[in-house]
Amino acid sequence: MPNGGAQAGRSMCPHLSSISCAPENSLPRGGVSRCHSHIVEENNGIRTASRLSAWPKKQAPAPESRWDSEVKKLDMRSLSPDNRYKRRIEVIRLRKTGLSHFAIGSATGLSRTGVFDICKRFAEEGLAGMRDAPASPTAGAVRLLAPVQEALIRQLVSDNTPDQLSLPYPLWTRAAVARLIDRRLGIQLNVRTFGTYLARWGFAPRKVARHPGESSSAAGRHWLREELPAIEVKVKAQDGEICWGSDTPLLDEAAGSPSGNGDELETHAAKVSRPMSLTAAVNNKGQMRWRVHHGRLTPMELISFMRRLVKGGRKKVFLLLESSRVQRAQPVQAWLIEHVDEIQVFDKPRDHLSQLSGRLDRSTVQHTV
Repeated sequence: MPNGGAQAGRSMCPHLSSISCAPENSLPRGGVSRCHSHIVEENNGIRTASRLSAWPKKQAPAPESRWDSEVKKLDMRSLSPDNRYKRRIEVIRLRKTGLSHFAIGSATGLSRTGVFDICKRFAEEGLAGMRDAPASPTAGAVRLLAPVQEALIRQLVSDNTPDQLSLPYPLWTRAAVARLIDRRLGIQLNVRTFGTYLARWGFAPRKVARHPGESSSAAGRHWLREELPAIEVKVKAQDGEICWGSDTPLLDEAAGSPSGNGDELETHAAKVSRPMSLTAAVNNKGQMRWRVHHGRLTPMELISFMRRLVKGGRKKVFLLLESSRVQRAQPVQAWLIEHVDEIQVFDKPRDHLSQLSGRLDRSTVQHTV
């Protein structure tokens, strides 16, 4: 019966004749033997045959092209607009000679897909399509407020506190300015977009060092490394809030260019000549509260600012100020003793080399302390 099966197998396939005539020990038990397009497998003494085509063929890796191995593709974004235009014109010129996309890419340093896109763009838009599309507006280029409206809001913020304009805020914040714009101009702005406006108007504090590596003085690095951690322990124990205070001199540009008679010119000169300062407090979350005052910072101005800073607050404020005679003045110290449960002031070393915030509009800030 096995012989008959073997004979039947030999009659069905000419390749099995050589296999059946092979010695029995030539095929390992449970193993596989290959013969051209057939395989013979022996399991438990029974030989079976099947075509190799039933097995999935292993695909040979595609040969690496000379383009992929030797030529580095060019990034068109690294070229100037004029050079990109010239490169696209060169692609169209070569395409008209009958070269393939691959050959054009090899000659110009572009990818085959890039060449195809240029040709498609030329077919749809013509020569005008070889130029770059107009650039999108840069940040701050599109203004929702007209220059006159911006000048009005800046002047109102500079000359008033929010409560003087019937706004429910003790100090100016982004939300307070947004409410003012909505009330006066009927324009609703996203609070998150106010960073650009505030920087353009000069309402941004000086950058202060908060880590030892950011300080430019040995005293500042020592204070940040040794004394600030102790303050943070007190803040955590009393569930308070750290605020970094600063007083930044500003240049009043809200008056604009003078025009009219001599009285108007004199009024304009008086406005521009009077110094303005931005007194601000920024917590560790980046939330800023500020007010603008005219003239130098005096003890009474500082007391007024601190009174507004703690008004309506739920946490005790730990205010970090650069050391000066203002906060050491007797009226300030007396006021702090009376409000010790609401606010506590710590002197930090003055950093003479501290840089202004990168968001600050340097044209609106005097580089003096």
